[in-house]
Amino acid sequence: MLPKLDLTQPIAIDTETFGLYPWQGDSPFAISLCDSKGTTAYWESNNIDPFLRTCEYDTEIFEYVRNIMSNPACTVVMHNAKFDCRMLELYLGIKLKAKLHETAIMARIAVSNELNVGLKPLSKKYLSIPDDDEKELKKEVMTCRRQAKKLGYNIGEKVEQDYWLPKYLDKDNTICETYATVDAERTILLYYFYDEILRDEGSYEIYEKEMQLWPIVYRMETRGAAISEKIVKEELAYNLKKADLALKDLYAQARGEFNPNSPDQLQEILYNVLKLPVSRYTPGGQPSTDWKALRTHFGHPFVRALMDYRASSKGARDFFQKFLDLSLNDHITGDPNVKVIHANFRQATTVTGRFSCSDPNLQQIQSKENNTGAEAPKARKPFIPRPGYELILADYSQLQLRIFADFSKEPTMMQAIANGRDIHDETTQRAWGGKGNPAAIDSAIVSLELRSKHITVDPLLKETWDKLNFNPKSMLGLNTYTDRALEEFADRWLSWFDYRIIDAEKSIGKSTSRKRGKNINFGKIFGAEAHAVQDLLFVDEQTARKFLKEYDIAFPAMKRYMQEAVKEALAVGHVYTVYGRKLLIDPETAYTTAVNYRVQGSEADLVKDAMIRVDAYLRRCRSRHKAYLTMQVHDELCIESEVGTPKWMLRGIKTIMEDHGGRFSIPMPVEVSISRRSWEEKEKVCL
Repeated sequence: MLPKLDLTQPIAIDTETFGLYPWQGDSPFAISLCDSKGTTAYWESNNIDPFLRTCEYDTEIFEYVRNIMSNPACTVVMHNAKFDCRMLELYLGIKLKAKLHETAIMARIAVSNELNVGLKPLSKKYLSIPDDDEKELKKEVMTCRRQAKKLGYNIGEKVEQDYWLPKYLDKDNTICETYATVDAERTILLYYFYDEILRDEGSYEIYEKEMQLWPIVYRMETRGAAISEKIVKEELAYNLKKADLALKDLYAQARGEFNPNSPDQLQEILYNVLKLPVSRYTPGGQPSTDWKALRTHFGHPFVRALMDYRASSKGARDFFQKFLDLSLNDHITGDPNVKVIHANFRQATTVTGRFSCSDPNLQQIQSKENNTGAEAPKARKPFIPRPGYELILADYSQLQLRIFADFSKEPTMMQAIANGRDIHDETTQRAWGGKGNPAAIDSAIVSLELRSKHITVDPLLKETWDKLNFNPKSMLGLNTYTDRALEEFADRWLSWFDYRIIDAEKSIGKSTSRKRGKNINFGKIFGAEAHAVQDLLFVDEQTARKFLKEYDIAFPAMKRYMQEAVKEALAVGHVYTVYGRKLLIDPETAYTTAVNYRVQGSEADLVKDAMIRVDAYLRRCRSRHKAYLTMQVHDELCIESEVGTPKWMLRGIKTIMEDHGGRFSIPMPVEVSISRRSWEEKEKVCL
């Protein structure tokens, strides 16, 4: 018998599935519903294949669900709606056309610093609904899993993947039904709870904006980002080889094999065998082995090899192997040489409203070098345009710094922006440039890799070595140069560029020092103390304090603004972005979060607003030229566009993104580039 729910009011819908990855074949086996009056309905498949982990669906009940989901007159409520909508669409062909409310997003906007926006924690905290049903279900599933293993069933990696087992093993078991229907009840109750809060707090407009963005993100993930399986495998092999060579180097220097991932074994070698001074300790009082603890020893060959090993093994594990694991056949072109990744772009996980990303985490992708000076994995290289397409990359220029400059009205920064100068460049030159600056010499030695070992030498770097008459004996482990000699090489190199470290590094395709300067700017803006700046600058605390003092002298309005912003946040307990998003402030962390939240929150709102307007523009243009959003990473939008994107369209994207509706007093410029081969290789377009 079909359920009798009140479809004139919001209906909560939740699915139970064989796993957490709809793109990898995990499908739904049950569905629960609850209307605004508390009437519930539940269906669970009676025909499950325990070996294939698939099931057959009841046509009648799913037509009932389809009629709700596809009816624009109906209102659907979900928690983590993308997951349930994806499951229903991929495996049942049910597409959402009803009005959607998403309680996870409501929760984040209502209480920005909510620690956990999961359905169970929120319901327990605000609705006093205990989570006993989940605990009891997991306990029973654990028992069922033991029985299922004996029967040879295909068991999931996690308990949550086997909620189908109790009823499958005992047709009269209703524990999953109880759990699922309570989840639907939780969802509808949370909707009414947060709906009232958002309206009372004046935050409903922000929520509506997020829900405007929701279908855009859903479509973006559905299309996915194309990757080259060939390039992924090449980069995986390269990083594994680098990690293996670095590991052999570590073994040779340690005079024996050890586990470089073991802090205890590293402590023994670093501090007892090599006798390196200890600069940091763990909370437990042990000598630390993280990069911050080793920052003053980056010139030591063992530490350099360790950093190379960590960077390469992380690249292989967290990027390229993960890309292979998550890649699927391209559903759009059907080209066997093109794979696609459907990353999960999450709107409701960060305090400030910025996107986070998982499966894989594209926000972690670094530039050519990381903060240790080691070569970063070329994680952007495998991302390619589909055949017949090119990538349009529209990236805001120094967005956070510009927003901060606008808020603080710091004259020096405002004038630099008005004159087209780069604040990061100026700060970097001040810290690591200039004749007679020891920091410049140290930075140049690192950039030139005068103490490091290599598998291959970059052509630009080798050309510079040849011009300096530097013989890279370090490659053979025979480096006999004194520190003084290396300093002379570095000084001579800097003199070619009038001691401008940024220009010098650009000549060898690097930006190590500028990246540090950028970090200092952000560190200072967001309330970093001397010890944090010390880690970024690779200097002692006294030098860090000196730099911060000089920074305050150079930018006096910045310090005044920060003090006023913290004072105001402490008085009212929150800050607002320029778009009206309310961000709660913890009094204990106000010094580091008051400015940070307002800047990052305003940045997030600007980018999200731009996504909404750019997506609408692209859809209007499709009758003339097809283009689609595929990724949003930090302040950059990635658009897959048919080859030959017209200039008028590129100008349109740029104009839309730069239009902030007068919310800022300065321009927020966007740089547009085209990539015809991979995300890593892009050409700036002059518009």
